[in-house]
Amino acid sequence: DAAGPRAPPLVPLAGRARCVASRPSPPPGPCGDGGSPGAMSDGLYSAILRATSTEETASALAGAPPAEVASLPVDTIEAVMGALAGPPANAKYAIAQSKLLSGLHAALVSAKAPVARLLELYDRTLTFGGPEPDANVGQTRAKTLMDVAELVAAAVKDPTAGVSLKALGPLCRSAHVAAVASIVASLGEKGADLEAVGEYAALVAAQDMSTLPADTLVRLMAGASKSSQVARHCLGPALAAAEAALGSWSMDDVSKLLFGLAKVKDAATNHAELLRKAAAAVTPQVGSLSVPQLIKVVLGVSKVEACRPLLEAAATTAADKGADIPTAQLLLLTQGLAPLGGHPALTKLLDYWTAGPLAKEEGGLSGDQLAKLAQVLAPTCASHAMLWPALGKRLAAQAKALTPAGQASLAAAFPDGGGPEFAEKADLLAAFSKSKSWDSTKDRDRDRDGRGGGGGDRDRDRRDGGDKDRRDDRDRKDRDRRSRDRKDKDRSRSRRRR
Repeated sequence: DAAGPRAPPLVPLAGRARCVASRPSPPPGPCGDGGSPGAMSDGLYSAILRATSTEETASALAGAPPAEVASLPVDTIEAVMGALAGPPANAKYAIAQSKLLSGLHAALVSAKAPVARLLELYDRTLTFGGPEPDANVGQTRAKTLMDVAELVAAAVKDPTAGVSLKALGPLCRSAHVAAVASIVASLGEKGADLEAVGEYAALVAAQDMSTLPADTLVRLMAGASKSSQVARHCLGPALAAAEAALGSWSMDDVSKLLFGLAKVKDAATNHAELLRKAAAAVTPQVGSLSVPQLIKVVLGVSKVEACRPLLEAAATTAADKGADIPTAQLLLLTQGLAPLGGHPALTKLLDYWTAGPLAKEEGGLSGDQLAKLAQVLAPTCASHAMLWPALGKRLAAQAKALTPAGQASLAAAFPDGGGPEFAEKADLLAAFSKSKSWDSTKDRDRDRDGRGGGGGDRDRDRRDGGDKDRRDDRDRKDRDRRSRDRKDKDRSRSRRRR
């Protein structure tokens, strides 16, 4: 044919699009599972529905602005991808394919497509244009695959998002390492520990992980703490990549790294060099850290003896900023700094606690939080003269409000009446003992009247059991009486015969 190769004969798109989209005309609002209100082009959508051949479909797409293609509903784009899936027959066909691929990402974002739908479109895109597509189509396809893979990675991050490990296979075996690593990290954080997770984790470990973003490396460490498959394949390479790239990381990244390392088993011994480098990077700038960053650093190095200088510097910063730190965050900092014991910076911070939050009737802390503060400070800060009377007074006032967790914290702070000594201690322990006794009385009352603990059920069981016993006694008596009657009749008949 002198005009060049013709497009392959396919089912007319008008029928396919109507079958999938089922729309008589472009609606003004949201379009199926894609599109946005008022954004879809009436002309392009109508032209696609009217098309009776792939040539007409390709012509409509090739002449449309990219924004109009992106405004099409996802199900319409999917139908057109099925019609134009093969190798391009001519330049217009290739332009149509490229525009269709370019619009897919925006359509998926607008549709807020779930993970399963994203994976379906990723799989279709993998083969769109054939094994040897036009050069421009190939470049656009690679970019679209990358974009859709990132959408999947972002969607899987959601703790509530369900995902089929089998459905992830094509993406994990073909997508760029950053997206697959993020997906593996998310699976680890969800506690997924099946063989498929190990397969995908091994694919990540086989790549150059030094190119991964800092956040992904830290998330891989967190995932490794919950999934043995992620730990087996990715933990070592992730730590090595972090150590190599540490010099280029921001303070926010380093603070997240230190916090993440606290969850890694035996990190202080097995990864001491990485901890040392991270601590050395943070220590000179600890005063410039935000409060959330400071909390991550403190909780990350709290139990690492090699990072003691960093912990002391963080304590100094926390003491200086105490009045500007919200009480709930100050509690987290104090818990992490407790191992410093009598260090002057921690003493200063506890002085602020005494004169500030603990001196107010409404200090912003619940009874359980106060009990937790007592528990973490009792082993190392028992000698602080002003702290304990103030803390004890607040605890005594909230003794009745303690939950079982709060009661356990208070019992740990003052085991068998021990722990820090202060004048109000007897009053605190008496209030605590009374609250526990009061709780026990309430439990017994609930058991008796059936409002809780199953007591009512037991009472009913006893009543039902007694009734059953009485019925059984009556039945036995009836049987015995009938048996005696039969015997009397038999004896009477026997005498008459004689």
